[in-house]
Amino acid sequence: MQRNKTLVLSALLAFICLFGPVYAAVSSGEAVKLITEENRFLLDNEEAKQPNYKFLHHGKPYWVIPVVVEEDPVAYFAVSASEKELVTDGLTNRALFKASDFLREFLREKERASKNTQVTWLVTSKYARVFDSLSRLIADEVFELNTIATTADDPKISSMASTQKSSLGIMSDLAEEISASIDEATSFESEFTTTPDTAKVEEFQKKFAAVFGALFQLEDKALDYRSKIAELKRLISLSEAEPDAKSYMIKLADPPENFNEIGNLALSGKELQEVMDKLGTRVDARLDGFVNEFTQRLERNKAYTYLYGANPEVPKAMAGYSDLRSAALFILKPENKSAWLDQAGLNRLDDSWRNAENSYKKADYAKALIYGADSLKYAKQVLGKGVVKIEDKPLFSDQLLQQLVLGLGGLLILIFLFKNRGKLGGLLSPGQAEDGEKIDLGWRNA
Repeated sequence: MQRNKTLVLSALLAFICLFGPVYAAVSSGEAVKLITEENRFLLDNEEAKQPNYKFLHHGKPYWVIPVVVEEDPVAYFAVSASEKELVTDGLTNRALFKASDFLREFLREKERASKNTQVTWLVTSKYARVFDSLSRLIADEVFELNTIATTADDPKISSMASTQKSSLGIMSDLAEEISASIDEATSFESEFTTTPDTAKVEEFQKKFAAVFGALFQLEDKALDYRSKIAELKRLISLSEAEPDAKSYMIKLADPPENFNEIGNLALSGKELQEVMDKLGTRVDARLDGFVNEFTQRLERNKAYTYLYGANPEVPKAMAGYSDLRSAALFILKPENKSAWLDQAGLNRLDDSWRNAENSYKKADYAKALIYGADSLKYAKQVLGKGVVKIEDKPLFSDQLLQQLVLGLGGLLILIFLFKNRGKLGGLLSPGQAEDGEKIDLGWRNA
């Protein structure tokens, strides 16, 4: 029973070791979200391209995300493909940025070439076969020179024909070397574009350079051979051989089939070499810029988080906000300004916050952080001293109360007079009873 448990545990551990890293792997989409949504690295007019390749650096996989404006890269960000972490090490970023920029530019150049009928992209399996065929044709030309050497009675013609056989051997070997170099370069290209490795960028360029080097050597040998064959034909034409024999030997001396294509192939090679050289120069020239830009974007993200994000340095109780911007704007609201007890601190907060935002907009992130720290300090200070205390005012003033009392007294008198108007009327009209009869008061004049 114990043995069975041990076997089950061993199998479980083996499963975790084999498949655990698969489940823990970071997708390219997650890597892009880390750059675009979880941090504030990009400017408004920029777009982060989802990477198609994992780049290896010292055996570890990374996603390298190009940030572009109208398809031109302005920045790169590297994210670990095994852990969702942004790469900040300068040397690692330099290697990853270079490899990514090189591969991106290489694929763009190849795509442009495929759309341009005037451009011949030599480093393909098609042209590997072309040079392989050319190698055999050049080697077969030796038989024609042997025939001339043995047929001609002129020792100069025989000597020159024999001498050119060595040139044919060299050219045949070079054509075969070019074919092999193209096969090697295309194979390496396929491997590099499938699993790019920072350690193989230089080797990739060397593979192409090997093709060009052998091709240009072949061109030089072909030009030399052509001039020597022209001299051989001249000697044949001046010899004492029969006209038919002359014509036969001159025809045999002609270079092999497709020999004339060497010049055109070399021209295409020069054009492709120029593309690759410019590509490499361009990648090397802007690498420092990409590395420096990454550092700048880190500062931007740090400043944005401090000013506008959930800032851990902002006390949660500070005006009920967890970000500096909301707290500062609440304190600086026009309707709130007069309520704060610390008006001097309020003015300093107003100035520092304005400077912080202006510095951020101007991409001076170091100053934005300095002014942001000042803003946080003054915001705490203003909130700490509180608002102005206002004593409660009585609902009615003394003067108003006196007026109300006098008014009520007058109203009561009016009501009393209105209700007793009849009785009061008698007092006002003596000698007349209520029923209208006159009353004799008893004190008339005699």
